[in-house]
Amino acid sequence: MALLAMLAPGCATVDSSALQASLKGRYVDEPQVIADAASPPLTAATTSGPMRTFGNARDVGSVVLYGARNATVANRPVDAYLERLCQRLLAAWPHARLARQPRLMLTADPAYGAVAEADGRIRVNLGLLTQVETEDEMAFVVAHELGHLLRYHNATREEEIGQMRDLRQLGDQVIATGAMLANSNLGRQALSGPGDQAEARKATMIGLASSMTLREALDTVADPAWARGQEAQADLVGVDLMAAAGFDPSSASDAFDRLQGEYARSRSQAEQAGAALQSGLGDRLVKGDLRGMLSQAVDGFVAVANGAAKDFQQQLQTRHPPPAERSAAVLAYVDRTYPDRAAGAGQLGEIERLRNLPRIRAMREAADNIAQAQQALLEGQPQEALRWAQAALAATPDSTAARYQLAVAQIGLGQSQAARDGLRRVKGEAGLPLEGYITLARLEQQTGSPAAALATLDEGGRSVGNPDIVLPNRLELHLLRHDKAAAETEAARCAASPQRAVRSLCRDIMEQQERPGAARPSGLGLPDLGGSLGRAMRGLLR
Repeated sequence: MALLAMLAPGCATVDSSALQASLKGRYVDEPQVIADAASPPLTAATTSGPMRTFGNARDVGSVVLYGARNATVANRPVDAYLERLCQRLLAAWPHARLARQPRLMLTADPAYGAVAEADGRIRVNLGLLTQVETEDEMAFVVAHELGHLLRYHNATREEEIGQMRDLRQLGDQVIATGAMLANSNLGRQALSGPGDQAEARKATMIGLASSMTLREALDTVADPAWARGQEAQADLVGVDLMAAAGFDPSSASDAFDRLQGEYARSRSQAEQAGAALQSGLGDRLVKGDLRGMLSQAVDGFVAVANGAAKDFQQQLQTRHPPPAERSAAVLAYVDRTYPDRAAGAGQLGEIERLRNLPRIRAMREAADNIAQAQQALLEGQPQEALRWAQAALAATPDSTAARYQLAVAQIGLGQSQAARDGLRRVKGEAGLPLEGYITLARLEQQTGSPAAALATLDEGGRSVGNPDIVLPNRLELHLLRHDKAAAETEAARCAASPQRAVRSLCRDIMEQQERPGAARPSGLGLPDLGGSLGRAMRGLLR
């Protein structure tokens, strides 16, 4: 992207024999570290993509929520500071230099954390810049990311890659369930009278907001590194580098305290999102004979999601140490290795000046407004969410996060065309999560663009590398158009899908159409899936 060309050059290293000598007898001087530095793994130079993270680095769906994963903030004073910090830390590395010199860059992500890329880039979150309490704390997080690069952790074994993929898919399945709930309700807007339509719109809004919140919460826990040994190595490299560079190594514990707080907030947000789905969709929306069926489906979702979350947490703890455990290990190493260390100054130094730059202040304001908008969406208050999203856009007009939230609020207010236009713009600028593509397709259909609706669904399937996942949605759209031939063709594609959840949902949609007295599609109103929704959700989470 164009912003990448504006980045500061990769940080140079300074050969300082005095600094390197201070590392003798430390972890970085152990034989295995020396051997690996002298003969790096062959795969390390060719591996691409995200590698290891400290804290929260958003996954693809959260690109929309915060527009942050690749949204580099070009700010010369911040770039220059990060460059100097990188130089200072790398000067202490006593072994062979990396083939690709690291480059630090600021991103718009308000979460506390940073991430190292296999190509040598280190993305430093806005949230790290605005939340650290001392420059020593900042130095540890950056040194930790450098540790992953210097220890060639991008040369991950295929077995570990598979385990990471399995864990990420488990989280994605929970998100997909929320998306199904949201969009099944969007399709029911034309079922009865204006009151039911308003409730359906609100349920859609809550479902989309819950999906965003769940995705963010899972990203906080799922995206950090998975291998205990590699995290421990990066922690120790980080401590050694920061200590040799003149920072207080005991400040590393402050970073873990902040990370622990981030995890706790994410768990709380996930619980709130689950409660919003359960009460907002189960109690407020469902009426009459449908109440029992959809309430059961929502209850089933919550039960299965909670079970999946527990399984996810157990696997995560096996692979990835919690912050408290890492903090204890690091402090023990610091006490053992640096008993005569001088206490840090406990000051922010230049970071305080950087926080007060107009661009950084505007981004912080926008992040606060985005958080308020998200809360209002979860609470079913579209007008309030609209106000906060507009305030965020006033602070940072290029915020895809605020624009996405604005569109979700507009859905809740019945402003279909404005919501469609907003989602179109976000799609073009940053892409959408799967539920965003499905929602945009429904809005395209509602506003008279069935061809665009089908194309949007296909794009959504491709975006997650799973074209079959949108087959049920394509089938619904053909039924809405009363195109029997196209619907039968789509049903045949569903039947041939190797994915059981896809086959099951398509079959239920067709069966609903064949039942005597079944609701027929009209406008945007879709056939009510009733209990089949619960079965499909349970299938997705198997």
